Amino acid sequence: MNYIGSKWSLLPVIGRLLDEKSLRGGVFCDLFAGTTAVGQFAKRRGFQVVSNDWQHYSYVLGRAFLSNNSYPTFSRLFEAYPKLAAIKTGVLNQPPLPLFDKATEMTTRLPLYQVTNWLNQLTGREDGFVYRHYCAGSGSQRNYFSDENGQRCDAIRGQLEEWQMASLLTGDEYYLLLASLLEAVDRVANTASVYAAFLKHIKTTARKPLRLAPLPVIESSLNHKIYCSDANELTRQMECEVLYLDPPYNHRQYATNYHILETIAVGDSPQLAGKTGLRPYANQRSRYCLKTEAHHAFTELVKQAQAHHIILSYNDEGLLSAEELQHIFQQRGTCEVRRLPYKRFRADKDRENRCYAPNKAVNELLFYVRIEDQAEWAA
Repeated sequence: MNYIGSKWSLLPVIGRLLDEKSLRGGVFCDLFAGTTAVGQFAKRRGFQVVSNDWQHYSYVLGRAFLSNNSYPTFSRLFEAYPKLAAIKTGVLNQPPLPLFDKATEMTTRLPLYQVTNWLNQLTGREDGFVYRHYCAGSGSQRNYFSDENGQRCDAIRGQLEEWQMASLLTGDEYYLLLASLLEAVDRVANTASVYAAFLKHIKTTARKPLRLAPLPVIESSLNHKIYCSDANELTRQMECEVLYLDPPYNHRQYATNYHILETIAVGDSPQLAGKTGLRPYANQRSRYCLKTEAHHAFTELVKQAQAHHIILSYNDEGLLSAEELQHIFQQRGTCEVRRLPYKRFRADKDRENRCYAPNKAVNELLFYVRIEDQAEWAA
């Protein structure tokens, strides 16, 4: 998924830091989870993951990638839809995922293939929320998706809700399929990576048909927990070995950048505003995006953190300077800072009139703190 601040490329660096500090187990709390990239990484390394983000689409991704510890069987759904269970060609119509041979796919992943294939064959709906409000053919004057993809999205979203309401899906099955839809929608969105605006003409990738792909499941025997809460509130209640922080670092609110994914994830019909069709987001405004509040919010979070180790990913163009962050951390323990060259996220990379110089790099700042006043909260 295209996502501002995604840490996929930094995972090897985070992994080396964990190895260097001999951090190999316990509770790993990711308070600003986003796409859950770091949480998935921690799960694969044997941590018990606590994932949090107050964007509901992140909660959906967390339930899909972190809560699920084994591939679903869809037993209730197959009992209600015998023809669906009889599909035998699903594996042949999907590319194999890494680390899985054909025998494993046929036995372990076949039910997931069967369900995603069935959903991909649904007829699009013209009465759905996404088509009526985000596709030009409906008269909405918004061009976020092709008409066909908007209708397909509505058909799949509606079917998932119908199955869930009829108790034909477990929670893990429901969120795994819903996460597949979010990933599929993002692949065909007619945007320059974020949803703050749409493109005037349908671009090549947005013309491709929306299709669900079965998502990989990370096997684990641990109970991983997913929250959709204010980070500063949750950290007061959460003891952990490693507290990983990746808060917003500039004034751009994630609630506006990914508002359509939020609407699809929630499955509601909000009152929309403006040319871009923003959903109400007053209760999701992050203090970390406000220059006047970011310092206080971060100080409050670090002060009340109940962790043995804190790792922070930030950016040297952020609202808070490296010196400010070091000062905050040094109230809890010795702070180490590493500066890593990192390509700037640029939503306009395919457009001629770029806002930033091409290939300009910034520094990702990786802070590490070993908490030295643990007795205060352990007592």
